[in-house]
Amino acid sequence: MTKTLAAAALAAGLLAGGAQAATVEQTRTFTDITSTSLVFDAFDTALGTFTGATLSVSGTADLASGTVTGRTENLGAEDDNGFSAAIDLIISLGGVLAPTEIFAFDIAFCSRSVEGETCEATYHSERSNFSRSGNFDENSVFPGPSPSIDISAITDVSVLDGSLVSGPTTFWTATGTASLTYTYDPVTQPDVGVIPLPASLSLSLGGLALLGGLGYRRRSRA
Repeated sequence: MTKTLAAAALAAGLLAGGAQAATVEQTRTFTDITSTSLVFDAFDTALGTFTGATLSVSGTADLASGTVTGRTENLGAEDDNGFSAAIDLIISLGGVLAPTEIFAFDIAFCSRSVEGETCEATYHSERSNFSRSGNFDENSVFPGPSPSIDISAITDVSVLDGSLVSGPTTFWTATGTASLTYTYDPVTQPDVGVIPLPASLSLSLGGLALLGGLGYRRRSRA
């Protein structure tokens, strides 16, 4: 009896679990990259109905020391700050509109009081942590055949009223992990009802019980 109850409870638990949403998570790592593309497995439609996805990227960006050189122009304008150097860590999901500019940081600034004067700005080693995530529902074009995350850690220069002469002499690298989680409704198995016993079987069982009772009475009289 105990075994029967345990099996029934297990079956009920499996049926209840099948009705709940499920997830599949994939994780990719990247180490000291300037630019890379991380490819993930497409959602397996045999598992059920895709309902959404979550993309999470986290890690550390590193920058070695370097310099930028430029000229200050249009002196006296509303913004005569020359130029500033910046580093952008850009993360995008291939084929899908996703959070793109993940990390941007002004690392050097150059300004002069004489129009056209050339100046040089230096910047020093930095380490900066980043963490971003994006969600996609079942109505998006995601997940696609083989979704990919494109990561580019690039050096850029923001020219305000200045004119760039020489670009930065170094680049970011990024190290971290990227996780892609699918949410889906699993395929549910059809309920198997209790098979009713045929009417003839109940009559047969009743007849056997009657014969057994008669035999017992005869033995008792003997």
